[in-house]
Amino acid sequence: MSQTQQASQLYQQLLQQEQQNAAQLEQLAQREHKATQIIQNALHGHQLAMQQMQQVSQLCRQLEQNYQTMGGISTFNQQPYQYTGNQQQMS
Repeated sequence: MSQTQQASQLYQQLLQQEQQNAAQLEQLAQREHKATQIIQNALHGHQLAMQQMQQVSQLCRQLEQNYQTMGGISTFNQQPYQYTGNQQQMS
């Protein structure tokens, strides 16, 4: 085999390896893009959950303020419920 043929064969091997490397890099780029989307979706979900928790916290504070304003549970019902099987009766 002549040096020209050897060089040509080596060049073809290197070219093939470079094409494989490029394909692998493309796959990695696609995976990174997917991972980025997943992370962004998770972050968005986390932010929504935090907003909802803040809303719940505000509602709880409002309920507590209303409860304190009304003087506690005793203003709602002076008669406690007593469990008597399948029915509830006032005691």
